[in-house]
This record gives sequence, C-alpha cells and structure tokens, in this order.
Amino acid sequence: MTAAATLGSFAIFTMVGAQTAERAIPPGSDKATKTKMLEAGAKILQESHPLKSMDMYLVGFHPMKDEPEHQMEAHHFCKQVNQDFAQCVLFDGNEAISNLNGVEYIISQSMFDALPDKEKQYWHPHNGEILSGQLIAPGIPAVAEKELMKDKMNSYGKTWHFWQSGAFNMAADKLPLGEPRLAWSFNRDGEAIQDMIQQRDERLGVSTSRTREQRKDLVELAKPQAGVDVLKDAFSRSTSAIPGVTDQRHNEHP
Repeated sequence: MTAAATLGSFAIFTMVGAQTAERAIPPGSDKATKTKMLEAGAKILQESHPLKSMDMYLVGFHPMKDEPEHQMEAHHFCKQVNQDFAQCVLFDGNEAISNLNGVEYIISQSMFDALPDKEKQYWHPHNGEILSGQLIAPGIPAVAEKELMKDKMNSYGKTWHFWQSGAFNMAADKLPLGEPRLAWSFNRDGEAIQDMIQQRDERLGVSTSRTREQRKDLVELAKPQAGVDVLKDAFSRSTSAIPGVTDQRHNEHP
C-alpha cells in the first residue's frame, strides 16, 4: 500500500488551537440573512468534490525565498493526484476562521529532474523539512505518518503565498496585498525561528525533536537535492547541517 493510500485510511483532521502569530481578520460587514440562506442551500444542493478529496493534512513552516526571516506556520490540505504529484491549499490555521493564504504543488524527484533548468529555481527541496521533524501530519497513527514522510523523501514543492495573513512576529495584512511571494524550505538547523517551532509543538501536542529522532532511519533514503544551500548564508545567526540533507552541487563533478 502506498503512503497516500495509507493516509487515506486515516483521514483525520485534528482541530487544535489557533496559530499564535497574529492572524488577519478581513474587514467587512456581517453576512446578510440572504447570504446565510444561500450558503445553507448550497450545502444541501451543491457538491464540493475537489475539496472532499483534500484528505491529506500536513503542518510545516515556510520562509519567503527573498526574505528568509519572513517565516510562517503553514497548514496544508492536500490531494495526492497520483504517485508523483500532489496539490495543496494553504491556510494560516485549521479552524473555520482560518485564512486561505497560498498553494503548494508537490512533485517527485523524477518529475523534478525532468523540468527545464529555468523552472527548477521555483521548487524547494523537502528532505530538510522531513528529517528535521518540522513537517508533520497531525492526527494519524505514527506508523502512517512515517510511511507518508518516507514517501515524500527526495520530493520538491512549489509554494506561493498570496497573503501575509499571519507570519511569525510580523503584523498581518488585513487583505491579500501585493504580488504572490515564493516560499522556500528550511534545510539547516537554526534557520527556522525556534520559538515558532516550539509554539506549534505546544499547541498541537507534538515534539519536533522526538519526531526527528524517530525518522533517523530515513536518512539512508536521502539523495542530494537542488536548492538546499539557497538560504545557507541568509541568516545572521549560526546554522548547521542536518544529517542527510546535502546540496546536489556538492556531488557534481567537473
């Protein structure tokens, strides 16, 4: 059974507290009675098949590629389209009031390798997120979560955030403003703000360090990936390598 199938058997969305970072509340009038009636009717009469298939729930962290200290907690609701491709909608939480603030597409290594070189600059590597324990799938049995992460080893993601609706330690925009921003991944210890990770862990009742320890055997599956060193020199604080997470350029021969 594939990880996607395993996860599909445990499609559990754990409802936990709101994100600690300030979350945007869009301005606007309360819903009119007519709007509420139309919504109620739509729930009864209309189908929402694309949303029902979003049965994979992941929580991780994103820095903006052009501004790495702009970091946020990202709640992914995903559909595994096939073994090589998944698509996710991103929210700043997992409550009914959460804001949709981005999208992410996930592809396998083989699919990434087939991309034109110019396109590859938009796709971030995932091994650092997985082996550090930062990327989690809350609410499913540990064995299913680990199988899912094993299935995502060596994969890549293309992530755009349209709304700065709740970045850590930053004031939120009340509406989606400006151009979409390309997000990246954390590939070295010390890049992600530790308080952001700790607050997520406390709120969801998880332990990034314990998860990391439980995934140590996945290191042997890790292959060098493109983009690992993109943010290597972007931080004033000290960072260090994550075992198993190496940049593809280190293995290239002249």
